[in-house]
Order: sequence, then C-alpha cells, then structure tokens
Amino acid sequence: MEKFIVGFWGCYFGTIGLMVAGCVFGFVHSLHRVAANAALTALASAFFTVVCLGGLPREEGPVLARFQALVAAVPFVHDAWSFP
Repeated sequence: MEKFIVGFWGCYFGTIGLMVAGCVFGFVHSLHRVAANAALTALASAFFTVVCLGGLPREEGPVLARFQALVAAVPFVHDAWSFP
C-alpha cells in the first residue's frame, strides 16, 4: 500500500510540475495574466497539500489548525480579487 501512496503523490506533484512548466511556456508566449494565475493556483494547491500531509515542522494543536485554515483561504481570496 505504501508504494501505491508514494506513486499517487508522486503523480500529483509531477502534474503540478508539468502545470508550472506549461505556465512558463504560456508566459514566454505573452499570456502573462493567464500564466501567472495558473501558476499561483498550482503552487497554492501543492503548498496546501504539503501542509495537510504534515510536511511542515509544526506541532499539533490550535496553531497548526489556524495555519492550515490560512493556507486554505489564501487561494480563494486571490481568485476573488483577480476577477473583475
């Protein structure tokens, strides 16, 4: 089962890497706003996953819960501000 889990998360973060590489390609071809929004969304998703999987050296408790809530809320605030 551990190999399956490692493979799943490897594919997930590999997909994030490909999405960021595609954003760089789009940025080079003058799609600056689209590429920036897509890259920020991909990186926020990856950071949220790392935080929820316990990848950061934080101790359990209310501080960790507040930090996870902050990380979860930031992409939604960014998306709300980016639309006219």
